[in-house]
Amino acid sequence: MYLTKNNFVENVKNGISFIKLSSPTCGPCKNYKASFNEFSTKNPKIKCFEVDASKELEIAGSFGIRSVPVTIILVDGKEVNRRNGVLTVQTLEALIP
Repeated sequence: MYLTKNNFVENVKNGISFIKLSSPTCGPCKNYKASFNEFSTKNPKIKCFEVDASKELEIAGSFGIRSVPVTIILVDGKEVNRRNGVLTVQTLEALIP
Protein backbone atom coordinates (compact mmCIF):
# COMPACT_ATOMS: atom_id res chain seq x y z
CA MET A 1 0.00 0.00 0.00
CA TYR A 2 1.21 3.47 -0.86
CA LEU A 3 1.04 6.17 1.77
CA THR A 4 0.24 9.78 0.99
CA LYS A 5 0.08 12.83 3.21
CA ASN A 6 -3.69 12.25 3.39
CA ASN A 7 -3.54 8.70 4.80
CA PHE A 8 -0.13 8.59 6.50
CA VAL A 9 -1.03 9.30 10.14
CA GLU A 10 -4.11 7.09 10.18
CA ASN A 11 -2.18 4.08 8.84
CA VAL A 12 0.91 4.27 11.07
CA LYS A 13 -0.51 5.48 14.39
CA ASN A 14 -0.87 1.98 15.85
CA GLY A 15 1.39 -1.05 15.75
CA ILE A 16 4.65 -1.69 13.90
CA SER A 17 5.05 -0.12 10.47
CA PHE A 18 7.86 -0.54 7.97
CA ILE A 19 7.91 2.29 5.45
CA LYS A 20 9.99 2.09 2.30
CA LEU A 21 10.65 5.50 0.80
CA SER A 22 11.69 5.22 -2.81
CA SER A 23 11.31 6.72 -6.28
CA PRO A 24 10.21 5.09 -9.53
CA THR A 25 13.31 6.45 -11.30
CA CYS A 26 15.75 4.99 -8.76
CA GLY A 27 17.53 1.80 -9.91
CA PRO A 28 18.35 0.49 -6.42
CA CYS A 29 14.74 1.17 -5.38
CA LYS A 30 13.51 -1.09 -8.17
CA ASN A 31 15.88 -3.84 -6.98
CA TYR A 32 14.69 -3.42 -3.39
CA LYS A 33 11.02 -3.86 -4.26
CA ALA A 34 11.22 -7.68 -4.45
CA SER A 35 12.83 -8.21 -1.04
CA PHE A 36 10.54 -5.65 0.63
CA ASN A 37 7.48 -7.37 -0.86
CA GLU A 38 8.77 -10.79 0.24
CA PHE A 39 9.32 -9.46 3.77
CA SER A 40 5.78 -8.08 3.77
CA THR A 41 4.33 -11.42 2.68
CA LYS A 42 6.35 -13.40 5.25
CA ASN A 43 5.40 -11.04 8.11
CA PRO A 44 1.67 -10.34 7.84
CA LYS A 45 1.47 -8.83 11.34
CA ILE A 46 3.86 -6.05 10.29
CA LYS A 47 2.29 -3.18 8.37
CA CYS A 48 4.42 -2.51 5.28
CA PHE A 49 3.98 0.63 3.25
CA GLU A 50 5.63 2.42 0.37
CA VAL A 51 6.05 6.15 -0.11
CA ASP A 52 6.99 7.69 -3.44
CA ALA A 53 9.45 10.25 -2.09
CA SER A 54 9.45 12.16 -5.38
CA LYS A 55 5.70 12.84 -5.06
CA GLU A 56 5.17 12.90 -1.31
CA LEU A 57 7.62 15.67 -0.51
CA GLU A 58 5.97 16.50 2.82
CA ILE A 59 6.44 12.96 4.13
CA ALA A 60 10.01 12.74 2.81
CA GLY A 61 10.81 16.16 4.26
CA SER A 62 9.36 15.32 7.66
CA PHE A 63 11.86 12.44 7.91
CA GLY A 64 14.76 14.44 6.47
CA ILE A 65 15.13 12.12 3.48
CA ARG A 66 17.93 13.16 1.12
CA SER A 67 18.40 9.93 -0.83
CA VAL A 68 16.44 6.75 -1.45
CA PRO A 69 15.80 3.96 -0.77
CA VAL A 70 15.31 4.40 2.96
CA THR A 71 13.37 2.12 5.29
CA ILE A 72 11.88 3.67 8.39
CA ILE A 73 10.46 1.58 11.22
CA LEU A 74 7.71 3.13 13.32
CA VAL A 75 6.08 1.85 16.49
CA ASP A 76 2.76 3.54 17.24
CA GLY A 77 3.68 6.36 14.85
CA LYS A 78 7.12 7.09 16.33
CA GLU A 79 10.36 6.33 14.54
CA VAL A 80 12.45 3.68 16.28
CA ASN A 81 14.92 2.79 13.53
CA ARG A 82 15.94 3.51 9.95
CA ARG A 83 18.25 2.01 7.37
CA ASN A 84 19.50 3.38 4.08
CA GLY A 85 19.92 1.35 0.93
CA VAL A 86 18.70 -1.97 -0.37
CA LEU A 87 18.00 -4.45 2.43
CA THR A 88 17.60 -8.21 2.38
CA VAL A 89 14.62 -10.00 3.88
CA GLN A 90 16.88 -11.24 6.69
CA THR A 91 18.05 -7.72 7.48
CA LEU A 92 14.47 -6.46 7.54
CA GLU A 93 13.44 -9.28 9.87
CA ALA A 94 16.33 -8.43 12.21
CA LEU A 95 14.95 -4.88 12.45
CA ILE A 96 11.55 -5.94 13.81
CA PRO A 97 11.26 -4.30 17.23
